[in-house]
Amino acid sequence: MQPPRYVRERLLGLNAVNTETEAKLRDAGIQMKLALQNGVNEDVFRSCINAFITAARSVTMVMQRESAHNEPLLAWYKLQTESLGRTPLFRFFNSQRTYTIHRGVIQPSNRTYPVRDYQRGQPLLDGGRLLETGTFTLADDDFGMHPDDVFFAVGQHAAIFWSFPEARTFFPDESANVIRLCEQYFLALKRLVQEWLVMRAAATIL
Repeated sequence: MQPPRYVRERLLGLNAVNTETEAKLRDAGIQMKLALQNGVNEDVFRSCINAFITAARSVTMVMQRESAHNEPLLAWYKLQTESLGRTPLFRFFNSQRTYTIHRGVIQPSNRTYPVRDYQRGQPLLDGGRLLETGTFTLADDDFGMHPDDVFFAVGQHAAIFWSFPEARTFFPDESANVIRLCEQYFLALKRLVQEWLVMRAAATIL
């Protein structure tokens, strides 16, 4: 098994925040960082994932408001978000946001797997808190694991795997790993925000 691909170093990769769109994206990134730090605490993890989904989904809403004063920028925004909105990834997280805002609480499922051949990885310092990665082999690999799925080690003999059960409606034959799907969604939003900033700057110059 490959080491978990943590995304801390990329979640807050924006420079100085100059727009509310950037601030909202950073809010989502902070919730992801907290989720990564608390993968063995069910209550905190669930809360962070719900907060991440809410903040991440609001990025495009804030972007629309901040684009409204400029017709070319607003037209670009609509084209981009309509295209992204048709993808399974965005349709899934849109449905999750609707649920957590209006209906209830997203409840990621977790399962603890026995592991063997655990080797502690290089410790990582994140915001003053020591985190670690490691490699191990699942003793009971009974699902289609993706190489970038993230597990949370519990000692040297067990690991927690978090998944979105509802995601399999959008991604058949998918392990639906919570951290990996949230990372994909965050990075897609981050690319959109970076492109929007370029378009916004160009519109300001013109």
